[in-house]
Amino acid sequence: MENNYENKGIAFKNKWKKTDRHPDFKGKGNFKGVDFEFAAWKKNGEEDQINFTFSEPYIKEEITIKEFSEEKEEKDDLPF
Repeated sequence: MENNYENKGIAFKNKWKKTDRHPDFKGKGNFKGVDFEFAAWKKNGEEDQINFTFSEPYIKEEITIKEFSEEKEEKDDLPF
């Protein structure tokens, strides 16, 4: 049986929270086939209110050895 994660999401308590500016919860979701990440803050003084921000998923850029070598060669050719 295939899992269907469309139009669903999940949040976890942010264990890296150090200041009030850091979100209380972080999570991932999918809406109409589009993946997203979100952060959520409990509003001070409002027990029943949570504020959200949504963003595109973070994708770590990986550089190949070939790309690294090419970039290094370009920098080595600089006249200064």
